[in-house]
Amino acid sequence: QEALIAPEGVECFYSSSYRVGPDSDRMGYRLQGPVIRHKESPDMISDAVPWGAIQVPGNGLPIIMMADCQTTGGYPKIAGVINADLGLLSMMLPGDYLSFRRCAVTEAADASRALKGDLERIRVLLADHRSRPKDPSREIPADDGAMLLKFGGETFDVTWRII
Repeated sequence: QEALIAPEGVECFYSSSYRVGPDSDRMGYRLQGPVIRHKESPDMISDAVPWGAIQVPGNGLPIIMMADCQTTGGYPKIAGVINADLGLLSMMLPGDYLSFRRCAVTEAADASRALKGDLERIRVLLADHRSRPKDPSREIPADDGAMLLKFGGETFDVTWRII
């Protein structure tokens, strides 16, 4: 539905940074930043709104539809967040900044496969960690844990405490 947005509005969207607004929640992240102009009326016949869709209402400020979003909406969708980025997006807080770039379907599919592979490696690491014999000299209280995690080319020393 990018065709319903003015060309300069599309350019503005992809070349700008936006801030997650304070009125954002599990239904939608209301973004603060440059206003996106529509070609004509911002209203349209309602259609499906998936998680990650980015609508541009009449005020020109994008809204990213989140996990608890409505199922239909009557504003044009300028873009959508790829599945591989939805988890990262959902961890953003009001005040955080984000920007957008175009992504081919093949690139989105590759990113989803890479994420699936990373998550599988974490699952295997956790299973391996849990199956190792316990060394009493390194015993950690039952509510605490630690592990070395390699993810995305980086190594993290992770510890936790359950209170």
